[in-house]
Amino acid sequence: MDLPICAQINTLQCKAAMAHLSLYTNQNKVDIVFIQEPYCYIPADYSVFYVSSHTNPRASLLIRQEITQNYVPLRNFSNPDNVYKTPIHIASCYLHPYDTLEQDLTPTETFITSVKLTNFIWGLDANSKHNIWYSSTTDTRGRILVDFLSLHG
Repeated sequence: MDLPICAQINTLQCKAAMAHLSLYTNQNKVDIVFIQEPYCYIPADYSVFYVSSHTNPRASLLIRQEITQNYVPLRNFSNPDNVYKTPIHIASCYLHPYDTLEQDLTPTETFITSVKLTNFIWGLDANSKHNIWYSSTTDTRGRILVDFLSLHG
């Protein structure tokens, strides 16, 4: 299977951002969209995945309907802030700026250490800063996340 074309966005629950996303996905033939702080509007021809027991999820995945059958939800790892799917392991996560980063990374660490990952794409709003992703400053959360990424390859 070819790797999917992916996009990531934090919409800040904004209708205009979701409307623009719909145009962008159609123009660029995007297969998978990692959304943090989603709004309820879903572009046509996409299936949405999030923890449905939660009324206000902070992370979701949009997968083009014609490839949806290639992905199976990993419900035992998903929660309102994290959504995991396979066979190419994909995750959309939102790490709230007021929570401790170590606590927020625990579900992903459990996932990474429990599943033998061969392909992993992680759409993430980490609310952290580090020069490794071209931020002008580096904060403690950024250092913790870089250490986490280095530890888990």
